Amino acid sequence: MIVVGSVIALVAGSIVEINAQSGGYRRLTDSGFGALASPLIEASNRTGARLSRLIDSAPTSTGSIAVGTGSRHSASTTTTTTTTGATASTVSIPGGSARLTLQQGLDQAVADTAAQVRASVALTPPPPEFAIDQRLVAIMTDRATATRRLRSAIDGLLGMEPLPVANSPSPVGKLISVGQASSEMEATGALFVAADAGYQDLVRSIADRRLPIRMPRSVWVPNPTVDAPLGPNRLGTTASLLAGSSSLAPVNLMVITALGLDPPSIATGAPGVIGQGCGRAQSTVPGTSPTVVPSTGTLTVAATVTNCGNVAESGIAIVQSLALADPFGTRPPPAGARGSRNQVSVSVQPGASVAPTLPSLVVSAGHRYLLTVSIATPAGQTDSAGSSQALLLQIGS
Repeated sequence: MIVVGSVIALVAGSIVEINAQSGGYRRLTDSGFGALASPLIEASNRTGARLSRLIDSAPTSTGSIAVGTGSRHSASTTTTTTTTGATASTVSIPGGSARLTLQQGLDQAVADTAAQVRASVALTPPPPEFAIDQRLVAIMTDRATATRRLRSAIDGLLGMEPLPVANSPSPVGKLISVGQASSEMEATGALFVAADAGYQDLVRSIADRRLPIRMPRSVWVPNPTVDAPLGPNRLGTTASLLAGSSSLAPVNLMVITALGLDPPSIATGAPGVIGQGCGRAQSTVPGTSPTVVPSTGTLTVAATVTNCGNVAESGIAIVQSLALADPFGTRPPPAGARGSRNQVSVSVQPGASVAPTLPSLVVSAGHRYLLTVSIATPAGQTDSAGSSQALLLQIGS
């Protein structure tokens, strides 16, 4: 029985009307699938090219990342402006940013390939003939799997971890040896090659069956594969190059980049509150002239702590202490206002800043105090500049 009718379909942006007979609908479905699949395949090609460049340059890259409070930017300039009561603006990492560049590039490749798998699944219904759609999904899935395994191997080798996603727990990586990383990276290269072969086989099948499906070229590991950055040979040897790269070595550097008071000071002695940023980090010492704040019974410290290194830090203690510093012979304040010590813990990603909520301090008008805020620096931090800030305070004039 021949059904007379028509089907309206959108193919490559134009409206085509055909009679639904003699296989016309099927051919339209096939050609429509090709038109929709082509942009997805081109996107996959771009992801593969970016990942190739990243892996090829990573062992010798010095990186280029500037960071701001709670965010990351692509700019390379560094400015920090701090006033009493304010938090830090922009800081930059003085060394080791190649590590962040590598991590961000790997994270982006994993996110892109995962999105491409989802997009390949969404291309149908209606499906084309001979399960062409399912074979494309399998190819995209292999590329996504290999990319994810490559990131895991490099993270395990270098002690890195994926940058956190909002409202998601941060994954905890497991360190692996150079030999383990080399074997795993070689296996991911083989999977990249297999995905390329699967795509070439898919294109040949389309041509052999003379299906009206046009597919662009797609290769992540071009010939000669022995020289391709994502090939098994290069990836296998890249592990030792990454492990030996000085620019990818871990840097632990936690700094107090801003310190302010609430209520804010009405006069500042020497030295005052500073916030020099990562590149010029320094610690203050109390001077002979106090910083004067209005008469108050409580004082709150607003501090900004920045991870100027390239390693995620967790459970870092921020210690706040207040001690009486009155001249000899001054009558002591009430018992509850003679000083205190407390601490909070923070976790900070590389290049990010946090403003910990420090408990309010009980003070008494007419008295002087020595305020010290310090970071319990991680074991790998050898430079203590900027890890503590101290102020001599006068409560009330």
